[in-house]
Amino acid sequence: MYIESSSAEDIATKVTDMIDSDSEIAMILLGEEGNTDVHELIRKLNKSNIQFFGGIFPGLIYGTGVHHSGTILQKFPLLEKPELVKGLDDQNFKVPDFEGRLFEDTDKKHTLMILIDGMTANITQLLHRTFNNLGNSVNYLGAGAGSSHYEQKQCIFTPEGIFKDAAVIVPIEMETGLGVSHGLEFVSGPVLVTRSGNNAIQELNWKNAYQEYKGIIEDKIGKKWSDKEFSEHMDDFALGIYCKDKEYIARVITNVSEKGELICAGEMPENAALSILRSKKDNMIAAASKAAQEAIYPERKARNSFIVECVGRYKFLGDGFDAELGSINSKITEDEAKPEGVLSVGEISSYIDGILEFFNFTVVVGRFYE
Repeated sequence: MYIESSSAEDIATKVTDMIDSDSEIAMILLGEEGNTDVHELIRKLNKSNIQFFGGIFPGLIYGTGVHHSGTILQKFPLLEKPELVKGLDDQNFKVPDFEGRLFEDTDKKHTLMILIDGMTANITQLLHRTFNNLGNSVNYLGAGAGSSHYEQKQCIFTPEGIFKDAAVIVPIEMETGLGVSHGLEFVSGPVLVTRSGNNAIQELNWKNAYQEYKGIIEDKIGKKWSDKEFSEHMDDFALGIYCKDKEYIARVITNVSEKGELICAGEMPENAALSILRSKKDNMIAAASKAAQEAIYPERKARNSFIVECVGRYKFLGDGFDAELGSINSKITEDEAKPEGVLSVGEISSYIDGILEFFNFTVVVGRFYE
């Protein structure tokens, strides 16, 4: 459900009306330009004893439209108590140890929803440690919250408050069909990460990371750019981590430091062999259609859809983003599962063999089935 209002009072009223039982939880997705008083929203929902979780995002998706204010509301049957993970800027954070009902129904693969501060450190550490606990016994789906300008702010909220450097993990008693794709094409590689620190690549091929990256791209496309000119084209390219028989896992560069470090959305370990990828509009739109198709179980009726679209795709496609959303809508036709979702700072999904992964510049389509 999309509502135009960003008012804490209006949102709290809608959520209270929407929730029918103590076993349901509300997911509240806010557009960053709505400036919702999240503290007041939390206070009102806690007073009504409503279970909820949510995040603030660069934009909200409803059908074929993008909104930068307002609210998306969805509700889910809750399987276990949600877990808030704080302190992700430090590697000593605690990973929840889920048990009980998550493993009871062996005929149904339940879903773990994850909303995370997309600009925090140790995102892949959290996801890998969560997967080590649960394996592919569940499907994973989620999004990185945050700002369209890649500025870190408080963006994850639960009954405990609003936080940065945090994630909320919610076990849901529903099965999920998932589709993941980006449509980026190979430009060059492999390129070796010879020095890095968390999400900052300091050296590629034993050279300054920025200068090497810029030089490789210029050589491949046959153009020389000034630093200012190159900065205007950086959103056209991404780094890719190789996956056998699947698309590369894409990593976007969100900034370049004064030292020439490439700052990535997600950690980049030393000795990683990367490829350089390039965006092409037609390929990206076709990839979105493919992701939507993969998420559909033809023999079953979906209750909810959740679309996670990288905000970088939105910026790159510009007016063409309508066509991307149209390609998703053309596959998903049921009114009750009309595409709803977010523009994200990182995308989360099960991938090869059910492994939990963090993506950039990617579209993830989730379809929830009872």
